[in-house]
Amino acid sequence: MVRLFENGIRIVRDMNKIGNTPIYLKIRDDLAEQINSGQIGADERLPSEREMAAKLGAARETIREALGLLEGEGLVFRKRGSGYYASTTRLRYDPTNHVNTMRLIPEQGYKADSINLGGVETRASSSLAKNMSCDDGTPVILQRGVSMLNDRRVCYEEMYLLMDAYPEFLDIEYESPLTDFLTRRYGFDAKQIGFRARPTNLYGTAADVLEVRKGTPGIFITRIKAKGARSVWVDREYWLADVLEIVIGEFPQKS
Repeated sequence: MVRLFENGIRIVRDMNKIGNTPIYLKIRDDLAEQINSGQIGADERLPSEREMAAKLGAARETIREALGLLEGEGLVFRKRGSGYYASTTRLRYDPTNHVNTMRLIPEQGYKADSINLGGVETRASSSLAKNMSCDDGTPVILQRGVSMLNDRRVCYEEMYLLMDAYPEFLDIEYESPLTDFLTRRYGFDAKQIGFRARPTNLYGTAADVLEVRKGTPGIFITRIKAKGARSVWVDREYWLADVLEIVIGEFPQKS
């Protein structure tokens, strides 16, 4: 087995048979080792599927299988029209000590930015009404936005606010971060009372807004916030899976 190092990636030749291990798993293991060891640096572009297939003498479908596994594990991400890149170290988020995204990102050494997609009046769906403990059709405000890390779109957020708890919200100028702005504007801090995170695949609006292909692995987070005993705010966040990890307590990086 001959190993080469080209374009930041160690390439394995003579891939027709490696014991009983499927070729795509061996390619996955070799790439994962290089990413975890730093031989392939964060945000470094990997060779294209075509380039790797030619160098390895493997089918592009085999390369695609290996890259799909790595993407699902959060070790690589795909830029539309540009190919695969090694992921940066994940943001660490502790749900028991909520920090809004515009503080979380810079606190961990990255550049943060946001895009305001605007707000509209709508009505609570049955699933939203259950989270808010209100009636179906209750007037709510939907405020949408995108969080960016190092100029990459990493989280699409839908924020639902009870309209009678945040009067005239749609008539005032939006300021980011929204959590701090609403506290100043309305004189109360809505406290997080519920948190749920689920794996998901990104489709529809989330995939379009984050500029990723449909089916990209993601994390779907729902937060419920209350004023006193009343639920007044529900967040629905769609994160790219390679960007965020949920951590409580002390854990070393890449453990």
